[in-house]
Amino acid sequence: MTIVDINGVKIDVDLREAKSICSVKIGSRVKVLHNDAYNNDVYPGVVVGFEQFPSLPTIVVAFLENKYGKAELKMISFNDKTKHYEMIVSEDQGTAMEVDRGYVMKQFQEKINTKLAEIESLKDSMKYFDDKFGEYFTPVSVASSEDAT
Repeated sequence: MTIVDINGVKIDVDLREAKSICSVKIGSRVKVLHNDAYNNDVYPGVVVGFEQFPSLPTIVVAFLENKYGKAELKMISFNDKTKHYEMIVSEDQGTAMEVDRGYVMKQFQEKINTKLAEIESLKDSMKYFDDKFGEYFTPVSVASSEDAT
């Protein structure tokens, strides 16, 4: 048992059974645990919204999956039915899970550049198709046997 002082009232609390209640707001830093048979990873995140469904209140979190040289922004909705994910408030607000903004922005820019190159390639393919296959769609006149003589 541990003695805890709450507004001047000393309470003897069994910390094994005590629950921590914290408040979050839009912009609060959080840590997201992905915990299933294949993952046990913790990611940095931020609260981006609240959905006040009467039957299933939900906290919406954007988190950064930054591993194996790729940065991916993902969204998760936390409520009573969320499985394989957990969320806690990041208590260490000053040093909350280090995120290299420059590196992440570079990863996003590389993805953008790759997609832009794919778009250009598709445009080239479309132009090539239009140029080379145009005759394919032109009706072919069949010469009759009388015209051949």
